[in-house]
Amino acid sequence: MKQIFLIVILFLVQLHAAAEEYKSAQKFSDGDVVSAEVLNDILDRIELSIKTISTDELVGSWKVEWKTCISGGPGNCSSLNAGEGWDTPVDNLYRTRDDTWVIRDDGDGTYSVGIENYCFLGASGGVYYNDPCEMRIHVDSSVALFGTISGIGVTESSDFSAFMEIKRVSPTRFFLWKLASGSNSFLILKLDKIDIPPPSTTNLSADVSNDSVTLAWDDLQDASVNYSVTRKTRGKTNNTFSELALTSESTYTDDDITSGNTYLYRVYAKNSHGTGVGSNVVSVRYVTVNAPAGPTELSAVASDSFIYLDWEAGDDLATSYSIQRRIGSDGDFSEIGTTSTTTSFTDISVSAGVTYTYVVYANNESGNSLPSSEVTITFDPTDSSVVSGASGWFGSE
Repeated sequence: MKQIFLIVILFLVQLHAAAEEYKSAQKFSDGDVVSAEVLNDILDRIELSIKTISTDELVGSWKVEWKTCISGGPGNCSSLNAGEGWDTPVDNLYRTRDDTWVIRDDGDGTYSVGIENYCFLGASGGVYYNDPCEMRIHVDSSVALFGTISGIGVTESSDFSAFMEIKRVSPTRFFLWKLASGSNSFLILKLDKIDIPPPSTTNLSADVSNDSVTLAWDDLQDASVNYSVTRKTRGKTNNTFSELALTSESTYTDDDITSGNTYLYRVYAKNSHGTGVGSNVVSVRYVTVNAPAGPTELSAVASDSFIYLDWEAGDDLATSYSIQRRIGSDGDFSEIGTTSTTTSFTDISVSAGVTYTYVVYANNESGNSLPSSEVTITFDPTDSSVVSGASGWFGSE
């Protein structure tokens, strides 16, 4: 029989590419080792925070949340008719509504945006910001410039234009805002990208049993997501992560493992829009060992109130011992106790004149050894002679 010993080191970095608020990467502990792939993820995130925003980063479909004052809108916070679709004001400070934008690369060095419901430039029928429109867009560092193309009541010749500050929170979340102190008004737009790759897979762990490694991670609870399970072997040539399987489950069992190897695993969530940032990395050191040898030299001695058993270890692989007993010299054995690596045991559940037969097994994570020789003794509190186990597994004396 064989059993696996393992060392699992969790590389505690979980990076998120989904449209969500910033989440701090988990911290490392002394002695942790970081793979090149995880380190590159960290560097990418650092670079993203200082990289200049370009217009082509905004190409795609976006869910847009408006946030403005409760009695009006951008340009006049006290009496402007800012249209419909607003949610209940929050703490008498601001109100919100949602829209959809599609930002396109026009192919000639320019970009345009189609706003589905609430154009923030122009007006129709005395109601501001309540119609669809087409706009030009260009990002220059931290400023987004807008100009009208068409809409209800507006044209490109109307020359309606605006500029707003822009900030990247993640590759799939941006903020636009404009503060107008003169009119005591504000407009904040939160852009969350639609149709994006899934977020990072989290809390990857590994367990070893039956000559295999079982991986588990948090399920994203999304039927459109599959998980790419990847592995590499430390110290091998061309040592890069390669895919083992693509599964819709949040567990995977790798049974193609060899004793003496250290395996590193990482899991990625995938959907039709791309691949999320990889999970933390788990490292598994896989080594097989044999079951322990059976104990030898089992002996028993009666005292005034107990029977004392003693034996020799068959080898140094045992992590515990199981002591079994039966009444008389026939019948079935049942376990009466265990020890750690101690090679002795005291049986206090004994009665005068009763004959007991004992046998001992050595154990470790791989299972049980063959049994020791049996030893049979009739409990007599007045007799302290030693009874030794016979040679062979089933003899007695």
